[in-house]
Amino acid sequence: MSLTKKFAFGVLVSTLPLTAMAQDTSCPSDCEAVAGDVNDDGRVNIADQVRLADFLFWGGTAEVCTVTADVNGDEAVDISDFIYLHRYLWLGESAPVSPLIAGDVNTDGAVDISDLYVLSGLFNGEKKELICEATADVNGDCSIDISDIKVLGSYLFSNGQAPVLASCE
Repeated sequence: MSLTKKFAFGVLVSTLPLTAMAQDTSCPSDCEAVAGDVNDDGRVNIADQVRLADFLFWGGTAEVCTVTADVNGDEAVDISDFIYLHRYLWLGESAPVSPLIAGDVNTDGAVDISDLYVLSGLFNGEKKELICEATADVNGDCSIDISDIKVLGSYLFSNGQAPVLASCE
């Protein structure tokens, strides 16, 4: 783990690049990760801000999952994530940046032909266990169906509509 310490605003803080905790077993699966849910309790609230502050400023021993602690999506966990989370919780500003990539059905970090293969396999009887439903709804209509295959294929091969992340509750 490559944890560096530096001073910001007169305070010793930690900075952790995302690659440093790639093997962190405390992280939820990529599909279940919720940006800002630093303590992995399923909610984004003040407890997450306290956990992040403990890690960054007070030398807390509890590790944080970089996928959920990278609140602003800049691929590092540092004071800017704490500030972003604070502004979201207390000032109602922008929500944490989702770690999910629309169209990355197999959650390998890229939208490519393998995602189209996994998605199309759902409709030809193949059982696919490595599917993320949140990213498989490529057209954002809160349903995974043949139209998602069409949109993803068009995006990959014809510069069609970019996949979107739907917020379906």
